[in-house]
Amino acid sequence: MIDRARAISLLPAFWHEAASIRGSPTSALIDELVAMLRPVERRIDTFDTLLDPHRAPDGMLPFLAAMAGLGSLLPHWRSAAASEMARLRAILICWPNLRQHRGEPAALSRALQLILGVTPVIDERSCFHISIVLPEAIEDQAQLATAITNLIKPAHLTHDIVFRDGPT
Repeated sequence: MIDRARAISLLPAFWHEAASIRGSPTSALIDELVAMLRPVERRIDTFDTLLDPHRAPDGMLPFLAAMAGLGSLLPHWRSAAASEMARLRAILICWPNLRQHRGEPAALSRALQLILGVTPVIDERSCFHISIVLPEAIEDQAQLATAITNLIKPAHLTHDIVFRDGPT
């Protein structure tokens, strides 16, 4: 943290004498400068928390998602409710591992499970097409399921998403 003496030492030499006289306009200016810098320095000292999905405030999570390449999911996100932000936080925490395993059925299944809250059935009978079965109860999230699938599946695969009654 910058203190008065440090602030004065950063000024050109001709300011040092005037700044050291208490009650002078220059001294008051230095005091205000130090007071103004305190909140900025506190923010700088805790900046790493803004980039850590474990500790970032909820309002920062959409930015982190966009920076991590998850921006295509954000338009489909339901709300900024605490439960939704908790899910987004969990996704951001798991994303490096999921991204590393892009193209693997387990990664696609895990991503769908994290984001949609259901375990999908992935049918990979063909080398070029997969079918994903999800419960009908989440059919309103079809666009989100498609966005997730497009992020994780190999680029050469086509896919369809089927909604069926019963457990998956």
